[in-house]
Amino acid sequence: MEWNKRGKSQGHLGIPLTSNQFISGIPMMAQLLTDLGMPLFQPGKRADSGIASASALKMVGQFYVADALTGIDAQGRKIISSQDFVTKYEVKTVFGLGGVSSPGDNVNLVMIIFCRKKVEQQSVIGLIPLIGTIVASTISLIQDNLLFTNEAT
Repeated sequence: MEWNKRGKSQGHLGIPLTSNQFISGIPMMAQLLTDLGMPLFQPGKRADSGIASASALKMVGQFYVADALTGIDAQGRKIISSQDFVTKYEVKTVFGLGGVSSPGDNVNLVMIIFCRKKVEQQSVIGLIPLIGTIVASTISLIQDNLLFTNEAT
């Protein structure tokens, strides 16, 4: 499956968090950042986040779309706008876990999962502690700028 190979990804190589207006044009990213309580980057200003504290991370949270086919945001848009992807791969639930490992470094980690089976939100909440394990396992790669290079694979 080509969509599952990060080296071949074309549509989501990077999404710049440059402005509220830009991010609000991408329903899934807007909902993700809202749900995780992660403020948008503002040059020269560091905003405080409303994400709950956890032991392995400074801040963690979760993103949840119960039904990828019908989930809409506050503006009435499909949260998962790639409906052809949802249909083709029979995606039912989409969820994400996110965290900030170091408040001064702005090192953020978000993992988004597309599931072919319905997953209840309570199950997703139970997975939140995993984000600390993932950050602990990847922090040296992040610090050495190796997370998305061929050297890290």
